[in-house]
Amino acid sequence: MIEVDIVRWWDTFEPLFHKMGPLDNMVLHFGYIITAAIAVLGVFGVLTFAPPIEKSERKLLNKSLVAITAMILGGLYYSNTPVVDGPNLIILATPTALLAVVSFISYIFLRNTRTMVCGDGDPKRYLIGAKLLPEAKKVLDGNFHNLSDERQIKVGQPPENAKQYFQLSGKDPKYIWTADSLRQSFRLMVISYVLCVLSTVSTLGSIVIELQEAEILREESGNSVTVRVPARLLFDFDSAEIHQNSKKWVTKLAFQIEQSGAKYVRVVGHTDGIGDPEYNLRLSNQRALAVKSCLVEFGRLSNVSFEIIGLGSREPIYAEQDQFGEDRPEARQSNRRVEITYSPDK
Repeated sequence: MIEVDIVRWWDTFEPLFHKMGPLDNMVLHFGYIITAAIAVLGVFGVLTFAPPIEKSERKLLNKSLVAITAMILGGLYYSNTPVVDGPNLIILATPTALLAVVSFISYIFLRNTRTMVCGDGDPKRYLIGAKLLPEAKKVLDGNFHNLSDERQIKVGQPPENAKQYFQLSGKDPKYIWTADSLRQSFRLMVISYVLCVLSTVSTLGSIVIELQEAEILREESGNSVTVRVPARLLFDFDSAEIHQNSKKWVTKLAFQIEQSGAKYVRVVGHTDGIGDPEYNLRLSNQRALAVKSCLVEFGRLSNVSFEIIGLGSREPIYAEQDQFGEDRPEARQSNRRVEITYSPDK
């Protein structure tokens, strides 16, 4: 039931990106940048919320997080490559987002209860335990009976609390709290931090991958289907060679065409208005041919009739200049595309 609700929510949310006109690609790219920045900050412990652990331990933790993060993102990417039965990563992102929130709240709670800043000009945050040593407890209670000389308070009143005693004792946590409680604090802090970072990376990575796929628009009209693929998902700028890692989009499309029983496919290439019109016509035609070749290579489409057209910049979706004659790069990017229409008959 939950899964159905999530899918319905995403189906409603996704088209909003494409109702923003030529700004939709900019919004998505901004999301990609924010995702990468948060992931990097979290993985390398640059955030001020990193656990108060020793430098050598932090290096080991960072290396481990880098390796695990790479495996998670790689796994998410490859899990999305199957032509059929690929997972909906938005559904996967929901429990990982919940885990990220819970682990973040847990981590903040632990930072407030299991760490301490002395406040005497020392910026370092110290790990503390939940259980006092018997000797330390006696000192705080003002009972110095049978205590060793080093535990005796020779001058003044006993410390008012564990924090003050910690400062007076040379800032050694092992002098105040039990070793078991310090180890427990350490483990809880690191585990909650690691869960927070990895679940956040998984959540944002899943959303980014799905947003990339959401850029491919599919429209139905009667018994024909038109799929619009942004050129940047397939080609480098000014190139008609499809990226090796972008062929999955064409593979999925080839499977959809095969399953639909289509007998006719029309592939139309479009460019922006920069450059020589004749050159743009050739480039758009070459890109349409490249997509057609991939469709034939990855799909069983020998019985399908193809029509290849290059329109250059003749049919833009958005105006590439504003009312003052200023260039609109986002509009140009949206206008560079390949449109594939398939139907049972011509």
